[in-house]
This record gives sequence, structure tokens and C-alpha cells, in this order.
Amino acid sequence: MIKEDLDILNKYANNNYSIGGNVKSNDETNYKIIRNYKILKEKSVKELKKLIHMFFHYLINKYESTW
Repeated sequence: MIKEDLDILNKYANNNYSIGGNVKSNDETNYKIIRNYKILKEKSVKELKKLIHMFFHYLINKYESTW
């Protein structure tokens, strides 16, 4: 995945599952992605499946014209 795709996933995860707070670091995006996955691990399997399902639909819609 490219950085732009990870940013979309991170944005979705932040909007739906984040515990909040702004963390400033040299690599803030990757930190947030890791933090959000740690949070997601504590959520139900159903919510995680929904996130993955929506992200794959995003990837398919984005890249289907290049296949």
C-alpha cells in the first residue's frame, strides 16, 4: 500500500475508533496507525471486519481502472 492509502485508513480509524488526543512525533501518521490498530484489537471482530471491508472497497474502487 502507498502512504496515501494508509492515510485514508488512518483517517477512517481516527474518526471511528480513536481515543482522542494529538500526539506530536517525527512520524505521527505511522504512530497513529499503530495506536489505532492497538485500539482496534480491543474492539469487536465485527467492527474490525467492517473497517477492513470498507478499506478494500476503497482500494478496489481506486485501482480497478488500472487492472
